[in-house]
Amino acid sequence: MSPQPLVLLVNDHAGSRYALGHPLRQAGFAVLEAASGGEALRLAREQQPDLVILDVYLPDISGYAVCQRLKADPHTAAIPVLYVSATFTKSEDRVRGLESGADAYLVQPVEPAELLATVRLLLRRRQALAELYAELVQQRRQAEELAAASRLLLEEADVAEVAQYVVDSVCRLFAAQGAVLYRLDEATQELVVVAVSGALPQAELRPGLRLPPQVGAVGLAVERRQVVASADIFADSRLHFPPELRGPATLQRRRRCLPCPCSSRGGSPAPWG
Repeated sequence: MSPQPLVLLVNDHAGSRYALGHPLRQAGFAVLEAASGGEALRLAREQQPDLVILDVYLPDISGYAVCQRLKADPHTAAIPVLYVSATFTKSEDRVRGLESGADAYLVQPVEPAELLATVRLLLRRRQALAELYAELVQQRRQAEELAAASRLLLEEADVAEVAQYVVDSVCRLFAAQGAVLYRLDEATQELVVVAVSGALPQAELRPGLRLPPQVGAVGLAVERRQVVASADIFADSRLHFPPELRGPATLQRRRRCLPCPCSSRGGSPAPWG
């Protein structure tokens, strides 16, 4: 919004334009006048006023139609519209005006103080929306830049380092005892340990270790292509464990599990878990 806000005043009566325009100019607003709906549409698109004060009764097209066209045009849709009418003063007129897209509706005669307060309110609202939109655009730009940097990092980084960073982050985020990143070998359907973090026995779960297909909660999650939560993996009837994985006491202590299957960049189903 400019330091001196520009108000487009649309009314076919010169006396009404003066009565509304004078207090606006006295209050420091720049006022642009139009005597018809067609002229108002042209000036709104060309001059981009900060606010339009619009009469309902106009000689060519109704103020309702003017408002609807302003709000339908991307170049003028954000401009607030204030109806001020001495003819259409009933409740249903005000409802129709607001439903046509107007931001406020005043009935003449209107006190200058009320007119100025309403104008300032609409301008403050527009300024707040403009600032919010600018902030959202900035946040989106930052997110896009971060995503681009992340893609570049992943392309240049060592896969093992990235995998270790992922499991370490999962441990911190969920305050987990440990985290394991598996890869599904699509040729053998085996689960291959890629990285291990936390208080898990490295000797039993080490990078490169291969597990048979459909073992435990991880195998079930990969098979079903969905998250499988288990409060007690050895008491869960859905899960299969070979005898050799039930024996070690260290594995017996790891009862709760939340495996989450993921997809690769190419979109093949659940090669990670």
